[in-house]
Amino acid sequence: MSGLFTHLLAAAETVGADGNAISQMLHRFGVDWPFFIAQVINFLIVGSLLYFFAVKPLSAKLQERRDKIEDGLRYTDEMKQKLDDAQKRRDEILKEATIQAQDVVRQAGEQGKAVLSQQSQQAAEQAEDILKKAREQADQQYEAMLKQVRQEAADLVVQTTAQLLKRDLASDERGRIADEAAKSISRK
Repeated sequence: MSGLFTHLLAAAETVGADGNAISQMLHRFGVDWPFFIAQVINFLIVGSLLYFFAVKPLSAKLQERRDKIEDGLRYTDEMKQKLDDAQKRRDEILKEATIQAQDVVRQAGEQGKAVLSQQSQQAAEQAEDILKKAREQADQQYEAMLKQVRQEAADLVVQTTAQLLKRDLASDERGRIADEAAKSISRK
């Protein structure tokens, strides 16, 4: 476009003030004034339409996106700061918790030793009680088993005697023989 104007200026200087030469030159370049004016008007209409319906809404959308991006970046920076603060607080809390945990462990160790000695003493007493009860229970079971063995031996004597005599014994005789057998076994 600037090349066209330089040619026009050069032609105008050579021709001088003669308006006819300029219009001949413009006609030689294919410039038709009514068509040129219509083209300029069309260009202004299309340019206006594009500006109002395309460029302006598009630039508004772009501005809105820029604002959202800036808000997002600000929010990210705020979150980074909050995260840093939270990490600092976490470190402080962990430090305090570690100190408290060490105190608790120390106290628990001391209390544990005291409880352990007390529990050991109670366990020894309980073990003695259990052993005593176990001995008593063993003695009782021994007596019960001995009684059962005597009864079974007496029954065996009665059955053997009945077999030897080859007859059925009356319940009185069975009881008497069983008692005598039990007495003789308990003496031994």
